[in-house]
Amino acid sequence: MRTTRPHLSADELDAVHETALPADIRTHLADCAACFEMVRTDQDLVAALKRLPHLDPSPGFVDRVMARVVIPAYGIRTWPQRILASRRSLATAASWTVVIGGAMMASVLWSLANRDLLMGWGDQLLTEGTRLFWLGFRSTAAALTEQPWYQELRIIVTSPGRLAAVLAGLSVAFGSGVLAFRHLVAIPARAVRDANW
Repeated sequence: MRTTRPHLSADELDAVHETALPADIRTHLADCAACFEMVRTDQDLVAALKRLPHLDPSPGFVDRVMARVVIPAYGIRTWPQRILASRRSLATAASWTVVIGGAMMASVLWSLANRDLLMGWGDQLLTEGTRLFWLGFRSTAAALTEQPWYQELRIIVTSPGRLAAVLAGLSVAFGSGVLAFRHLVAIPARAVRDANW
């Protein structure tokens, strides 16, 4: 009696080497010459691979390889060495130094000549910043007190028993979240099949 079962999949072919075969696969192998030949060839290959010698690197292999590694000198130069490496890099560094130094000197001279103007700007910025801060604080506080949940929050905060219960609940929720996160990121204690750690 011939089976109508499809040919073996790659997973089923791997299972032939690892576990006891289910009855439908044994029946299919008895009826299907192509799958039987594929399993036999695969078993011969696995047996040949098992007969190969186990190769380990010889002692001192790592040291011999590392002795041949050449690290280019330009890869480990410090910034003064890079600046002094050529006339062009030295000229570029010197021109940038002159430009930045000149800009800083001009800024210092302008600041010394316009101290009253700078002080006026500073006072104005401080006054405006303070005014904007308090305006924002008051408008935020007004917006919060108009929210529908504000009265309930106020009742909870003003009642020590309710506040303690809410804080305990939040602490339990936070602790549960930390434990769940720790469980998610922990490396499994037992080996997982086909996983490379």
